[in-house]
Amino acid sequence: MAIDIKERDNIFLEDFLPKIEKEIIDKKLKESDRGTFLISRLREKRYPKVSAFKKELEEKKNLLKREGFNLILPSNIEEEGYKIEISFRDDKDLLEKSKNWK
Repeated sequence: MAIDIKERDNIFLEDFLPKIEKEIIDKKLKESDRGTFLISRLREKRYPKVSAFKKELEEKKNLLKREGFNLILPSNIEEEGYKIEISFRDDKDLLEKSKNWK
């Protein structure tokens, strides 16, 4: 991915990899989490529109969760369809939650 970014943006690896390395150091990530973090940052740089869309979906998912809904996103963002689960204790709880639906 780093090579793709370098060639697409016509920049040197030194133009962006040290910034990611600094983030890893500043966050004091465990060694086991560093690779995952590096890959996620490279994906964000390589696929900025997809990354922004995915972040927006995560924010909406968190909003729904606060209202008692669980939005299940597909593992591949390009898949069709999403699943929403509603958790409720009884019919009164469901009725209360449904009042906020528009």
